[in-house]
Amino acid sequence: MKIGRTFTISGHKINVKYSKSMFLGNEGCWAIYDDDTSTIWVRKGMPPSRKAEVLLHEVIHAISYIHGFDISEKAVNTLAIEMIAFFRTNKLSFIRKILK
Repeated sequence: MKIGRTFTISGHKINVKYSKSMFLGNEGCWAIYDDDTSTIWVRKGMPPSRKAEVLLHEVIHAISYIHGFDISEKAVNTLAIEMIAFFRTNKLSFIRKILK
C-alpha cells in the first residue's frame, strides 16, 4: 500500500510518518494521531488491508480533534472498519488504489 507523506484534512496539513514500533502508554499500537504535530504515525510492516483500516482510523481521530468532537475509541474503530468495508464491497477505486 502506497500512502502519501501528507494529507489535507479540513484545510490542515497532516504528515504521515513511520516507525518500527510504537506505544501508547505501556501498550503497543498500530498507529497514533498526534494533534500537537499534526502527524499520523504508522507502524511499519503491517499487511496492506490492515494498513488501510489503521490509516482511516487515525484520519477519523484527526477529524475528531480538528472539529472538537468527542468520539469514543469504539466509535472510531467501528467507523473505520465499516468505511473500509463500504469501499471494498462497492469496489470503489479509492480502496483498490490504496490496497495495491
